[in-house]
Amino acid sequence: MTPGRFGVTAARLACVAAMLGLGCSAGGQGPVGQVSEAALGTPGVASAADTSCNVFLRDVADSQNRGGLDANCEPSAAGWTCWVIFTGHVDISRAAVNEGDVPYVLYQSGSDPSWYSAPTLPTTGAGTGFERYQFQLTHHTAVQGQPFPAIQLIPYLATVSGTLLFDHNVYAGNWALDANNGWSIQYDGGYCYEPPPPSTGTVTFDPGYTQATSGALVQGGKLVVNYDLSRLPQCEGVTTDGVQAWATTASAYFLPGKQVLSAAINGPYDATLGRWTSLTFERDIPTDAAQVQLWFETSGDGCPTGWDSDYGQNWDYAITPPSR
Repeated sequence: MTPGRFGVTAARLACVAAMLGLGCSAGGQGPVGQVSEAALGTPGVASAADTSCNVFLRDVADSQNRGGLDANCEPSAAGWTCWVIFTGHVDISRAAVNEGDVPYVLYQSGSDPSWYSAPTLPTTGAGTGFERYQFQLTHHTAVQGQPFPAIQLIPYLATVSGTLLFDHNVYAGNWALDANNGWSIQYDGGYCYEPPPPSTGTVTFDPGYTQATSGALVQGGKLVVNYDLSRLPQCEGVTTDGVQAWATTASAYFLPGKQVLSAAINGPYDATLGRWTSLTFERDIPTDAAQVQLWFETSGDGCPTGWDSDYGQNWDYAITPPSR
């Protein structure tokens, strides 16, 4: 995505809001609620930047980019003007929905100095903790059949506290639709995750029989195990009639649910490095798990079975509940 290059400042946003009459009861921009119950916005503050994923742009593109040729034709001094329709989506937090805040989109096009406000309608597709809304820019955008101008836009929330919260979750200014991004912005997954990525805890079993952990082992998260096969070398490369006949297996035993998950972790031979490669062992952590025990076994045709299990005690790691 291309950053906004026009630098709409907080003062400018307040100015725009005042010109549009936003935040005033006469403007009709969102419900007026019990200020004492509002969690978002500050009474008496006209506009503020949202950096907590309460309102943010998901995508926007013109009708041609979306596979259509839709336009909104209106009578004008020249006869008729057909405006290219832009369609997009914004997500707002469940907290904003619960207190009755309403999302809109401000936009400005080309040499027209005016800012316009587009309403939104609820739709589906949002991730955990969010609600999705669709909007359309139907006039004062780009004239059909003519070169597109640059278009600035920025989603905002009309909060029940009277504050307008503007989307600054990616840029400290406005979004820009122009030739650099082909008049299309798509969500890149780098902000306001939906749902948030699960916590990952990694346990590494190094050569020399040392162990190390990183990240966090959390209920509902991911367990990743990196195991160096040189810790159990006795069956490496065993074959029967030219066919590989050995395996090294990792096992995870989750308590108190007693789930046992196992998988072979010996990969192909790397001739460049002169050794067998190890496969990553990755499993989802059960939501009720309080601990996990790990052990490793190697066996093959005609070779003795070997164990790596902390002398039969198993490698034991605590699992914590997710943070709230």
